[in-house]
Amino acid sequence: MTIALAGIGSDRKVYRLALYGRRDSGKSCILVALAMSRISHPDGLSCTWIENPLGVKQPPDDDDLPPNDPATPYHRGRFWLKGAIRAMERGENPEPTRPEAGAVRLVFEFSSQDQRSYYVELIDYSGELIDTNMSDDDLAERLREHLVEMDGILVLAEAPKSAQPMNELYREMDRLRGAFVELRNRKRSGAMPDTPVALMVNKWDRRSQMTCFTPEDGAREIQEFLSSTPEPPHRGLANALKGPEEKANYQAFPVSAFGPKAVRDPGDKKDRPAQVSPLLSYGLEDPFVWACRRRDEIELEKLENAGGHLRWWKLWQLGGSKSARTVARLGADLKPRFPAGSEGQRRVSRQLWHSFIAAAGRCALAASLLLALLLGGEAVLDDASYKAVQATLKNPQEADNDRLAKAEEWLESYYKAPAHRHLVYGLPYSRKEAWKQLNELREVQVGHAWAELEKNGPDRIAQLPFARHMLERFPNCEYAEKLRTIIFDGERLVAKKLRADAFAQVKENIDEATREQLAKEYIKNFPDGEDRERCVAIVKLAETGRRVRENEQALVLLESKLNGYVERSNEKKTDYIDLSRLAEAWPPQRDAETKELSDRREMLSKKIVARLDEIAKLEIKRQNDDNTQFLAATARKLGGSSDENELKSILADSGKLPFPEAATDDIRKEHVALVKSIDDKLSAEKARKKEWLAFAEKYKDHMNDGELCEAAKLLKARSPQTDELKDLVKDYVKRFLPNLKEKIGTHTGGGNWETARKELARLEEDSTVTDLLSDTQKSEFKKILDDINEKNAKSLYGAAKRNPTPANLKSYLDYSDKWRLDKMKKEVSNLLAWPEKMEGTLEYTVELTKITWGDNVYNRDNNISATVKGEKISAIGVRALPGKASDLSAGCKVTSKLSEDVNIYVEIKELGAAFNDDNGKGSRKCKASELREGVTISLDAGYNNKATFRIKESSLPNGGVSPVLPDWKDD
Repeated sequence: MTIALAGIGSDRKVYRLALYGRRDSGKSCILVALAMSRISHPDGLSCTWIENPLGVKQPPDDDDLPPNDPATPYHRGRFWLKGAIRAMERGENPEPTRPEAGAVRLVFEFSSQDQRSYYVELIDYSGELIDTNMSDDDLAERLREHLVEMDGILVLAEAPKSAQPMNELYREMDRLRGAFVELRNRKRSGAMPDTPVALMVNKWDRRSQMTCFTPEDGAREIQEFLSSTPEPPHRGLANALKGPEEKANYQAFPVSAFGPKAVRDPGDKKDRPAQVSPLLSYGLEDPFVWACRRRDEIELEKLENAGGHLRWWKLWQLGGSKSARTVARLGADLKPRFPAGSEGQRRVSRQLWHSFIAAAGRCALAASLLLALLLGGEAVLDDASYKAVQATLKNPQEADNDRLAKAEEWLESYYKAPAHRHLVYGLPYSRKEAWKQLNELREVQVGHAWAELEKNGPDRIAQLPFARHMLERFPNCEYAEKLRTIIFDGERLVAKKLRADAFAQVKENIDEATREQLAKEYIKNFPDGEDRERCVAIVKLAETGRRVRENEQALVLLESKLNGYVERSNEKKTDYIDLSRLAEAWPPQRDAETKELSDRREMLSKKIVARLDEIAKLEIKRQNDDNTQFLAATARKLGGSSDENELKSILADSGKLPFPEAATDDIRKEHVALVKSIDDKLSAEKARKKEWLAFAEKYKDHMNDGELCEAAKLLKARSPQTDELKDLVKDYVKRFLPNLKEKIGTHTGGGNWETARKELARLEEDSTVTDLLSDTQKSEFKKILDDINEKNAKSLYGAAKRNPTPANLKSYLDYSDKWRLDKMKKEVSNLLAWPEKMEGTLEYTVELTKITWGDNVYNRDNNISATVKGEKISAIGVRALPGKASDLSAGCKVTSKLSEDVNIYVEIKELGAAFNDDNGKGSRKCKASELREGVTISLDAGYNNKATFRIKESSLPNGGVSPVLPDWKDD
């Protein structure tokens, strides 16, 4: 499923090309190179990527692309290509398209110097070629479907490297070659459309000898490669693509996405462009432009083939044969593809003109045949009708009315027909003759009609329908005046009979309403009738009775409403007032009021007034009950409230009675007294609140100043224990520890450690304070003291670390002992004891580390023996290396002070020599501390041999390095 791309123009062709390529064939690099800037093509071909094709709605990102949306392949291609371009600009190879993600669609515009441009939609179908679960037949069928849908196929094959084994490429191309062979077999059986197929041999820069690319040199090199020996695997694929008979629909092209200076990276076996802006690509546009042009040529050949079958005399092509439809469709589609005045456009115009001429000839021939057929058919029908009419005219007296009417109808239509009708039959039978026979036939019909009328005798009513019908058909016949007289007399008699029947129904009907309705209809239908006045009297009498009944029904309704209100104890005044107004407006029919109905109406009005008076008294009583309940409720609120705001609210609510107009004198006096008591209580509450605010402010000042003892004493001295006081106590308990820690932190921050401890002890010993605190809060005093001590220790440790003098180190140890702190005590003790430890007697290891051999020594094995302060060192079988050194690690343990003298003796004996077996001996006396830097002893055998001794530092305490205090550890 595809999308109709907008913005290209309704007359522009979008070429859909399928791109096939095995993995690592360079397909991704070619697509990226087409979208980037490249060196210009020698023939002026160019390509531009259409990033956002109109008609394809853009999504916000690539994380949520619906798989079944036709726009998804375009979005997938855009996201992938933009990322690939960024990778190429960074000098990296673009990521390949992912087969599991589905097809990728990209839109490009190719143009050439002959003013032709091609909008190309590329579809990447690499997934089908590497799907191992798809059989060869399924792959061939899938490719056949693509050939039907696509305008062209581009198959991408990688050019082999100079040292690459050919068998690898054979395996890669064999599957695709077999699929196309199967496709060609199907094409020979008529199951395949004509589709241009281009073989693109990518990475041609590996084999090309061209210093500057030209299409001609490229075509020559690719042909030489395909025909070279040994046979490359590309030849079998090329043969499968072109087939034995379709050479025009196949072409091979050498292309390179990176150009002749591509960089070979042996590490990851990838080719990289030597230059990015612009790329040195070549040959990329040629296969796409060739495929588009070949597609135009294929469809142009189809157009010419279809046009060749069109002929003016082939009437079966009149309704739009397959060839005619093909010419119309292809002509409209192909003409805009070629520049104005080009050979391609002229070929299209020739076929369209040929199609038009053939169609016009077929239409003219068909019209002529149709006219002849219509005239002949009309003449046959006229002859049949004429014979039937003549048979009727021979014996008109025996013909029935239906046959006479049909004969008359045909003669009249024949005479009045337009001039183009009856052209053939008008030759033997003229219109004048038809007019003459029509008049003769009508004279016969007039006689028949008058005879039918006279059969009814002198009864004018019975003759009336016959007279009307005859006068309508023959208005100018000889009996016209008689017919009019019959009609006049008959209609008069019919009207009189209708009036008499209508009044008889009025008199005979006993139902008053029906009789009134019939009388009204008589007056309407017969305004001049003999019984009109009697009908008018009947209508008036009925109307008077109806108005009287309407008045009575209206009065009964009012009475029933009043009775219903009373029974339901309805006290809604508006209902009774509305009822009274209705009674005053009674009766609805003023000219039909009787005395009985008038008396009943007056009685109804009196009952309504009495009920309204009763409701008014009940309402006043209820209003005073509401006033009394209001005063009682206000008194209850006043007794249970002491809050100023509540008192203000009560005072505001009690300012006015609910119903002051209905209140009695006692109720008014009680209301005044209640308002005064509320005001007095409000004044007292304001005074109490003012005093409380002063107390609370004093408490807050103590807390804000950190005076925790003073604040506690203030709270303990206050009474009674009101809710407000309890809230302040809760506030003290809540703020105590944060305030305490803040105050202690002020002392410790300034290094006033003893002041902080004294302040903490003062609060801990004050019972006024501790009585307010919980056990959990009291336990915090110990934690705060520990925190003070630890911070003090950390401060002393920091001084010792910055300046590790014995005094600072001892000061920290004394403080630790005082407060029983073990943290960092071991490290400080070790540092304090280090000088004394290094000046005392130590056990350490002295090593013979190296023998430096003279130039004249013999290259033989040697035994070396040495003593250090009487302790032996030996090395067996050490090879002498003339002019070089032998590294050794033989040693012994020595016990002494580093300040004491140490005697060293060393001797070297050569092995296996008859003479001169002494390679030297020597001794030296030195301080033990000198051995830390290394001591070298020259041997006296004349070979310039030397022995080097050194203390092994790791054998000294702490490697001989003075310990350093580490950072303070808080955990």
